[in-house]
Amino acid sequence: MKISGVLGEKNPKLLVSVSYGGNTQGGEWDPVSTWRPWTDFTFKNLSSLFSRVLHLTADPFDRSPPFCDYDREVFNENIFEKALERFVMPIVNRMLQQACEDHQPPPYYGAGSAVGSSADWALRSVAHTYEMGNYRPLLLGETKLSAKWTPDMAQTDID
Repeated sequence: MKISGVLGEKNPKLLVSVSYGGNTQGGEWDPVSTWRPWTDFTFKNLSSLFSRVLHLTADPFDRSPPFCDYDREVFNENIFEKALERFVMPIVNRMLQQACEDHQPPPYYGAGSAVGSSADWALRSVAHTYEMGNYRPLLLGETKLSAKWTPDMAQTDID
């Protein structure tokens, strides 16, 4: 199977029971005052950019451990992040490791707190650290449940 096939497999079916909540704001984040649509940010373009890596053969590996019904229940973003850590991120990190064999050490996608950020997720690598030895964030990410997502920026003026 190719890396694209592994990454494209169905995620575990979760039982989400979440009411509306607000979007997260981090104190150290730059404020967003304007924006514009990124029309080139499409599956087709990303697949084309990373086609060499996505078509590499994925080494077989043991998938995430089996889970019970309680593991599938999601009541808030924190629980959802735990489900991602357990069932999705090990696969993503395994594919990153295989895709980056020429770039040792490979990057790792984990908790944002590992790089001193309030972001939920951060891509990091031991090859990218500050002088004090702390990881530098290579890419930050936020977890959003659809029930909490509000398109605030879509309702503002476009740059």
